[in-house]
Amino acid sequence: MSDDGGDVICLVTARGGSRGVPRKNVAKVGGIPLVCRAVDVMLAAQRPDYCFVSTDDDEIAELCRERGTNVPFKRPAELARDDTPHYPVLQHAIQWYEETFNRRVSILSHILPTGPFSAAEDVDRCIDATVSDPDCTAAIGVVEARHNPYFVLFEEVDGYLQPLMRERGYDRPIEGKGKRLLRRQDAPSVLQAAGMTFATKRSTIMEQNSAFGARPIPVVVDAERFCEIDHEMDLALAQAQHKYLMESGKITQ
Repeated sequence: MSDDGGDVICLVTARGGSRGVPRKNVAKVGGIPLVCRAVDVMLAAQRPDYCFVSTDDDEIAELCRERGTNVPFKRPAELARDDTPHYPVLQHAIQWYEETFNRRVSILSHILPTGPFSAAEDVDRCIDATVSDPDCTAAIGVVEARHNPYFVLFEEVDGYLQPLMRERGYDRPIEGKGKRLLRRQDAPSVLQAAGMTFATKRSTIMEQNSAFGARPIPVVVDAERFCEIDHEMDLALAQAQHKYLMESGKITQ
């Protein structure tokens, strides 16, 4: 329960379809389906009042029930298309919870199966960060960007490459330092969404029609656990990352 008396719900979303990796959410990393990894993290978190899965897929639903979590409804097909954004799926989950239990949701925590190395403490930290800042709209797990856009991103203009960040990007003067931006280390720090977990206030989802809103705050997570699976190659790389994280003791399964 949050400070305003509303419930904190935690959701794993896992539809059956996928563009980049067929049946992605049931693909295995370290022998465990991605959706089951997400469920394990959700159930280990301390802050949620209620945990459940939203899916349109019978196989995914059965896997999640066997893992010990709630799959209380089958997601409507119109909310499981390739072009469906996050926020209507989150709205549907909130509406179901409030109508079923006659209790108000305050914060929705969301765990993404495509970030297989998320941690329960990150779920709780995102929830706590959202509760502690009355002006924020959400809290997002982030890491420092591996590829700094000020240094490596260009666009083609009239057949030639131009820095995407023209005012502060590559080869531009660094204000107050008397030199130009020619090294990655001199570029402004940039944070990247880790694709693992976030927590969003009810008003952001239901009133602003957004998963994050205009004022999300960062919650820095372990960069070595950062992994986003969108393509077959990502899945192959995740297997090697899993081996490394197991050997270093950062994960246990």
